[in-house]
Amino acid sequence: MSKPNNVATEKERLAQLARRKKSQELAAASNQARVDRRRHRVIGEIVCRHFPELNDLQPGINAGEDKAIFLPVEISLAMLAADTEYVDRLRKLATHK
Repeated sequence: MSKPNNVATEKERLAQLARRKKSQELAAASNQARVDRRRHRVIGEIVCRHFPELNDLQPGINAGEDKAIFLPVEISLAMLAADTEYVDRLRKLATHK
């Protein structure tokens, strides 16, 4: 008669392991999100320091307004990123200073 108890105990143990794994995954995702937000903030501060006119852009009240407001920045960065030869030259210059 101890077999049903062992099965129940094993099921509880497996459920606990699954909960612990899920909790660890959520914690890892949360930590990664925190690192990503910090990186984005630091990069944004650097960009705004070198292009102070970007500080004049005010975010909208929703994602659609933000997209429209920041579209010129998006396009400029996309154009820069597309010119891989120029980006490579900039990287070389930046690492030799």
